[in-house]
This record gives sequence, C-alpha cells and structure tokens, in this order.
Amino acid sequence: MRNIARFTLALTLLVAGVAQAANTKLPVVADKSSIGFHGEKIVGSHDGNFGKFDGAVTVDGQTPVGVEFTIDLSSVKTDSGRLDGHLKSADFFDVANHPTASFKSTKIKALGNGDYDVDGLFTLRGATNPVSFRAKSEQTADGVRVTSNFTIDRQKWGVAYKGAPDNLVKDDVQIKLDLTFPAPAK
Repeated sequence: MRNIARFTLALTLLVAGVAQAANTKLPVVADKSSIGFHGEKIVGSHDGNFGKFDGAVTVDGQTPVGVEFTIDLSSVKTDSGRLDGHLKSADFFDVANHPTASFKSTKIKALGNGDYDVDGLFTLRGATNPVSFRAKSEQTADGVRVTSNFTIDRQKWGVAYKGAPDNLVKDDVQIKLDLTFPAPAK
C-alpha cells in the first residue's frame, strides 16, 4: 500500500513538473511596444507614455496563462516638460518614494477571436488594487501584438491631486497598452 502511495506521489510530482516546464515566458519587445495614458481636466486633456518598461507573457503552448509588466515611472513623457516634472512629484506618481508601477495577472480567460478578459493586480504609489480589462491579440510580422484600452480611478491608488479650482483634474485615467511579444513556438 505504501509503494502505491509513493508511486502516486512521484507520478503527481512528475506530471506537475512537466506541466510547469511546458510554460514559456516570452519577454515584451520594448521597441515595438508602448504603455500610455490619457488624463483629462475640466478644460483640456493630456496624453502621455512611459519610455522604460519591461514585462513578459507566460504561455502554455499557444495559450496565455499570465502576464506581468513593470513601468519605470521616471520615464513619463507628455506634451509638456513642466507636466512631466509634476507627474513625477508627490502630487501624482511620487517617483522619489515609488519609482515603479507594476501589473501581474491573476486570471486570463480566452473569449475567442483573439479576445481575452484579463484580471490582475496593479500597484502604483505602494497601493495594490484589482483591475480587469479586455485585451485583443493578433499575429503580426513582429510576433504577437496585444492591445487594450481601459479606465482606472486614480483615487484608488492615492493619486488625489485636485488641480486648480477652475480646472479640476478628473479621476478617471485611460490606460493604453500596445505590447508585442515574440510568437510562441508551435
């Protein structure tokens, strides 16, 4: 009886090891990718992006099972150098105390036709909150391109700067992902 239990345990560990070995981590191709945002005030708006980030998608064969990325917040770039500096301050990203933001998926659900629902945890300014978004993937000459636009409430991450009394900053910020990964081996 003990031999059967040991064999079952060994077989279970072997199968688990093979399943883990089947997962492949594919790094983001940074020069073919972008992470950006769109924020609005009462009388205007600003678009921005981050020049430095890294990340990877984990696949089991052709199926994505995880995604994560880290953003260097000091690499923020908008249409205004003055705004870039303000976004790095404690009013917004607080780069001196929190130099990076990160995302790690907790669930990816295939919907068909290259569409996925992605759930995960986004960390900014030391606060971690769940986010969910729809992502679209497509095969390109450079690999697999994944795009998504979704909205977060900046207040949930302690980004509470109100703006000028006559030009208040809106709480909702649109996040724009355009990430390319090498195509997984078939």
